[in-house]
Amino acid sequence: MEIRFLEAFLAVAEEGSVSKAASRLNLTQPAVSRQLKQMEAVLQARLFTRSYEGMQLTERGHSLYNDIRPVWNELGTLMHAHMPKPLIRLGVTPFLAPKYIPSTVEELRLKVKWNQTKLDCFDFIKLLEQGEIDAAIIEGYPEHPGFYSCLISIESYQVAIPTDHPLAEYDTVSLEQCLAYPQVLPPQKSRFYKNWMALKQKLSMVESNVTCVPYQSLLYSVKQQRGLAFFPELMIENQWEQDLLFKKIARGDLSRKLYLHTTNEAYLKPVQQSLQAQMQNQQV
Repeated sequence: MEIRFLEAFLAVAEEGSVSKAASRLNLTQPAVSRQLKQMEAVLQARLFTRSYEGMQLTERGHSLYNDIRPVWNELGTLMHAHMPKPLIRLGVTPFLAPKYIPSTVEELRLKVKWNQTKLDCFDFIKLLEQGEIDAAIIEGYPEHPGFYSCLISIESYQVAIPTDHPLAEYDTVSLEQCLAYPQVLPPQKSRFYKNWMALKQKLSMVESNVTCVPYQSLLYSVKQQRGLAFFPELMIENQWEQDLLFKKIARGDLSRKLYLHTTNEAYLKPVQQSLQAQMQNQQV
């Protein structure tokens, strides 16, 4: 007996109609009818009767259906587990450590392929609109027309300093203390730089010595004592603390909110839950 006979049998039993079963299986009605006849010939038993209500299972048909349906479900589950998982393309802010990105979204059985923007996480908006990515983490941007979005995380920044820096003796430092020393910031087009400048203006902070470097050069620049730098908590790796000190900032002015945006509503909650679970696991 061929497995396609079983698929046709289950479809007709559940749809109650050869035509509906054919539509479900993307086959013609004669093809489905032919498979049922071949199956009945192999089993030497009648499986259906026709009535004004459609195709009705015989007693033998009911017995076969009750035996086959659980096995068919289990077979489908086993086969699905061995199928390659499709990808969800996730745009990620550069200020988020890769360890916080889940490799899969289990509820959707999707692998996660993540891409980093070079400067500004707002670059992902256009990529989402053009369909080049499926979802993105965008800082400080709660909603966008045509997108589905939700809050993922609220976190504070810490300041990175060399171990022999004058601020090393403090458990926490203020923004005013930080401004007394040179700062190393991401490029001027970055989201952090723009937010930092806006914060300085809001709090009427004095101008200070600022050097902009690429994201990947921030740590090196601090180690070379070119200035102090600011990192969100979800960016800080444990091994960094071997060469540098990370100090909490006294006031909560320097913080960020991360939002998940997607053009597919079905992705929103499962991806949010996977991201938050991964973040919690990595912080333990």
